[in-house]
Amino acid sequence: MTPSEPLERFLRHAPAAIAVLDPELRYVAASDAWMAEYAPGEQSVAGRSHYEVFPELRERWQAAHGRCLDGEAVEPVEDPLEPLNGRSRRVRWALRPWKASDGNIEGIILWMEDVSARERAEEALRQSRAHYEFLAAAAHVYAEDDPKTMIAELCRRVREYLDCDLSFNYLADESTGRLRLFSYAGIPAATARAIEWLEYGQAICGSAAAGKCRIVSENIPSNGDPRAQLVRSLGVQAYACHPLLTGNEVLGTMSFASTRRSVFSDGELEIMAAVAGPVAAALVRLREHSALRSIVEAAADAIVTIDAQGVIRSANPAAHRMSGHAAGSLVGRTFEVLVPKRYRNELVEGLCGRRSAARVRDAGNPCEVAVLRADGGEVPVSLSASVPDELGRCTLIARDISERRALQRRVLDIADEESRKFGQELHDHVQQQLTGLGLLARSLADALESQGEPAATTAARLADGIGEAGRDVQLLARGLIPYDLDERGLRASLAQLASRTDSGNGITCRLVAGGAVDAPCRNTALQLYRIAQEAVNNAVKHGGADRIVLELTGSQREVTLTVRDNGVGIDDVHAANGGSGMAIMRYRAQLVGGTLEIGRMDGAGTRIRCTVPVAVDAPTPSTSPRRPAPTLLDAQAPPPEPARREL
Repeated sequence: MTPSEPLERFLRHAPAAIAVLDPELRYVAASDAWMAEYAPGEQSVAGRSHYEVFPELRERWQAAHGRCLDGEAVEPVEDPLEPLNGRSRRVRWALRPWKASDGNIEGIILWMEDVSARERAEEALRQSRAHYEFLAAAAHVYAEDDPKTMIAELCRRVREYLDCDLSFNYLADESTGRLRLFSYAGIPAATARAIEWLEYGQAICGSAAAGKCRIVSENIPSNGDPRAQLVRSLGVQAYACHPLLTGNEVLGTMSFASTRRSVFSDGELEIMAAVAGPVAAALVRLREHSALRSIVEAAADAIVTIDAQGVIRSANPAAHRMSGHAAGSLVGRTFEVLVPKRYRNELVEGLCGRRSAARVRDAGNPCEVAVLRADGGEVPVSLSASVPDELGRCTLIARDISERRALQRRVLDIADEESRKFGQELHDHVQQQLTGLGLLARSLADALESQGEPAATTAARLADGIGEAGRDVQLLARGLIPYDLDERGLRASLAQLASRTDSGNGITCRLVAGGAVDAPCRNTALQLYRIAQEAVNNAVKHGGADRIVLELTGSQREVTLTVRDNGVGIDDVHAANGGSGMAIMRYRAQLVGGTLEIGRMDGAGTRIRCTVPVAVDAPTPSTSPRRPAPTLLDAQAPPPEPARREL
């Protein structure tokens, strides 16, 4: 029995693997594709039994062959075949009855397709998907703040996923030029101590570090690799070591090992390589973190990190020393514990609301505030704040400026004392001499006039000029020595200042004061008086004002001095970065714990307002040798620069 010639030609040249079997399952014909796939090297299989070619299929296929000879079409089924040339195979096959023209069944038509490649591709896809799902599930570990914790957790997950027993993480030690065991799993502590140090080029890890390349050692008990001697003694059968690199620099190595299986698949090695990159990045973070921590711990400035809710997340030793709190006790508490009550709302809400930090950055200068100590005292500080990160965390750096404040106070005290001495000299000597010269000039004028001398007019003018100079010296001396400040207080001294300014030159100046308000102490009164003097002087000399109002108001909590004029006004740039006069006004306000605001009024003119806390909210002296002198965030001292036109 042979197929017809057309059928035979079709079978021979068909692109698929097709064979025709007789009722005894001997080959009648087979396509070229069949011969190439299932009988390579043979010329023909005609007359041979199908079970001779595929002996492993007799039990599985015999029943299907019988059903097909009975007329049933057997639908496609997948089965494994014995490996060919060491390669596993899987086929998909189907059977159809071979019928003669009279309808009698004369045999079987067999179609077979090798689906091994597809199966391998699908398996690789499944493994790849599983690997990606694993990496995605482990991604949140990369956000761990502590790099050592991150590496340990990541290695644990890889060991579980790849069914590995051991893992090793060595770091490059720059001081010794060797590798040191950083973390490990699956071995006793005593063994870890024994392999704590490795030379570059020693064992598998040292060789991977020296060569900056991955080393995979499999079938270790029998492979004879001398580099694997160390792990062979631990019962390891398969070992893979990846170098951890940043650029061309070796940071260390990361290894995974199995004592139960002798090889790793390509997909498993890809998983190990995929986590090596994040581990290297974590080591860079760890190195930077360690260096930064050393700097922060040794810093003389207080450094505090707060979150978006104002909770302290870290504080260095200087922060605890400055605030007087026990070491480590600040973490977890709200930032308010370090903020004096009088400006707690602005500072705390401002930092948590990302406002004051931005202002500090925009101004380019730290702001001057105070740190509240555990004993109730305060420490004046210069505060810098970072821009909050994506999680709302902000870092604050506070520098103790007690000594600078004391120096500023001393400088101003010396200036005030020199002014007082100069004013006293003018009053006691120069003014008295001018008074005597004026009397002599007046006597001379009277004598010349009685004699009818033409020079009498000149002498009279000389006497008038000397008298006017004497009055100017008297006014100048009174400005340098505010006598009423000690005798009658700030209010009376401001009233006299307004009166002197109002006395001539077409300028109107008046004091508006409500109730019995006054400064809480002489030092505060002196600084407010000097601020008022400077403000009035600026309004007259630089602002071209002809109407000036001094306003003194107060409450149980604070005293406020406001100076307004109708001059040309001041722009924002000059208000924030004015000349030395404005800088001195700011320093004076800061020395008494006050704030100074300088701005343009609606329409025209300038307004200068200084607010000083009184005893109910004044800083409590600290037990440490510091002088309390806080300011609000806006009261920042500008950097020294050449004097410019003010107001």
